[in-house]
Amino acid sequence: MSSSQAGARAPVSSRFFIRVGLFVSICAALVWSLGELVRCFVPWLALQDPRRRLLWEEDLSRWRIFLLGDSAFCSNFVDRPEETLWARLSKLQNEEVFPGALNGATEEQVIEQARLLTRAGSIGSRVVFLDVVATKFLRFGQPLEGSNAVYDKALARRFAGKLRLPCSLDEVEAWLLYNCTKPFFLLRCRDATEALVKAAGHRPRYFHDGANRDRVWRDGSGFARERFERFLESRNNSRTAPTLDWVLRACAVLRGAGIRPVVVIYPLNRALIQDYLGTVDGEKLYGQFARARQAEMAKLRGRGIDTVDLLDRVPSEGFADLVHTNVRGDEIVAQELHSWFGLAGRSDHPPTIK
Repeated sequence: MSSSQAGARAPVSSRFFIRVGLFVSICAALVWSLGELVRCFVPWLALQDPRRRLLWEEDLSRWRIFLLGDSAFCSNFVDRPEETLWARLSKLQNEEVFPGALNGATEEQVIEQARLLTRAGSIGSRVVFLDVVATKFLRFGQPLEGSNAVYDKALARRFAGKLRLPCSLDEVEAWLLYNCTKPFFLLRCRDATEALVKAAGHRPRYFHDGANRDRVWRDGSGFARERFERFLESRNNSRTAPTLDWVLRACAVLRGAGIRPVVVIYPLNRALIQDYLGTVDGEKLYGQFARARQAEMAKLRGRGIDTVDLLDRVPSEGFADLVHTNVRGDEIVAQELHSWFGLAGRSDHPPTIK
């Protein structure tokens, strides 16, 4: 090849990459501009699912009290926003409580919730209530709602730690996802984008919708029994002993950022267990829950972690199934969490409600 031919090819190659660069830059500018227009001028907040707020809220520094965890803190069985656990606790505390729990979150995803929260700017002492559903004392594996894999990428778009070698491919992917989508509202807040798209057809409904409504486990629908049988099946098929080490890891993440974690042992429907298994077998199973609870509580107290033990604090009519509370149950849980603040402020009282 002659030198004149090589010189002719070089400008062509350069022009190609310049055009590609301009095209990518123009597309990025359009996506950024559209996102900022939506963020500033479209009432997108009114269309969001409050139970997924951790995935779309832009500024977490405004809150002092947070709820983290899984479906127990999601108030799935209420009919109105003002009946939710966080709304009731906000009213009792006279300050807004942030609902950061994610329905169906796995143990690792709860730890990621804690990591995300540590990125929020501090406005003083912060308190995080972390729910632990009693069934996790005796069951190893995924939550009854099933693993929600969509949270992994959604949380990665909100949080990515520093890359430290050696690192896994998943860590590299999370880091790239976070840094590439960070400038673009429509990409980093996919929940907001998806809600806007869905709202084009109809306004989303997040309360009193299908099975997610105020209900009592004895309503004759079979809803609570089916969930209880799924719990028994997952427990019987488990070949690994349950562990709550993930709770200690989540608390360590929060404490490392100066945040005070409070582990909440969520209520358990004792009457349902007795009704479905019989008095003798039901009491035997409940006793296993209670003993496992005591062992885990001792472990938490040994680490100096605050706890609120609600295992037997909600009457049977306050449940929608084995572990999830309805309107009446959420009201009681909110009152118990509110009481913790009064007890925690007393120097002569240990930081545990029982």
